[in-house]
Amino acid sequence: MRTIDFHRSLKRCFMVLCGAVLLPLGAGQVYASEEAPQETVSQETPVVNKGLLKEGRYYCYYKKGKKIRNRWVNIGSNRYFFNAKGHAVTNSMKRGRYVYVFNLEGKLMRPKKPSVVKVGQNLYYVDRKGHATVGWFVLNNRLYRGDPKGRLCKNRVYDGITFGKKGYAVNNTNSQLKMQTMKILSRITNDSMTSYQKLNACWNYVVNNVYYYGWYPGTAAGWQRRCALNTLATSRGNCYGYACAFAALAKEAGFSPKVVAGRVSGTRDGAGDGMTRHCWVIINGAYYDPEAHAAGWYRGVYGSGSYNINHQISQIVDF
Repeated sequence: MRTIDFHRSLKRCFMVLCGAVLLPLGAGQVYASEEAPQETVSQETPVVNKGLLKEGRYYCYYKKGKKIRNRWVNIGSNRYFFNAKGHAVTNSMKRGRYVYVFNLEGKLMRPKKPSVVKVGQNLYYVDRKGHATVGWFVLNNRLYRGDPKGRLCKNRVYDGITFGKKGYAVNNTNSQLKMQTMKILSRITNDSMTSYQKLNACWNYVVNNVYYYGWYPGTAAGWQRRCALNTLATSRGNCYGYACAFAALAKEAGFSPKVVAGRVSGTRDGAGDGMTRHCWVIINGAYYDPEAHAAGWYRGVYGSGSYNINHQISQIVDF
């Protein structure tokens, strides 16, 4: 009996070591049952986003696990703006009075001195505070234009001005005239003036600063712009010069002038019909004759509803 009990005990121990449990069936009978393993439940610590992270195409910034939105953030020496979606703004952004420029990583562009910078395919002229220049401006005797987002015009024609791949205008009559009229308007007008006050300033400039010189521009396309540039650059011109110079300044002031080439009563050309060449301007249906006023032979044709001079019209061109 002791031998049988010993063998049973040994068998029970062996089956327990093998992961089984002996259960009684009845007198003198046992069976083995595997014990279900205990599962271990792991507790994962939730990840809390923190600091500057790149999510897809954009950089985002987290503080205490929350994404920052609609705010400026300084990170080290860099400055970012995170929009309503929590994305760092790239390229440009208008906020308040200024257009700000950022690189493709969202860092505010702040060059050591004002300069042209490239972001992706776009060019901007940016000052030390990260502000882009919007509108027309001249830099190193070159003409530039920044669109409402601060992007410089390039590889296109805008308002008759051709721009190259580096963001400045091709040096020709149109760009030179634009720079000339910008310079003069900046001296004789200011932002507090109405449009017609500016127009009057343009008139006064021409009649008081241009001296008569008998040069005719010819009839090739663009003659009105060549004539205006020559007159404004030299302060000399005949009736064509006076009219074209006034029209050029008026356009810069925001008007849409027409230049009229024709003939009026006179002997200067020595024509048998008693008519001589002359040039004047029409703006919004009103007549302007700066040379007749300056010379004194027909004064006061300024914004007149009619042109009460014996005249013939040869050509009318938009300026």
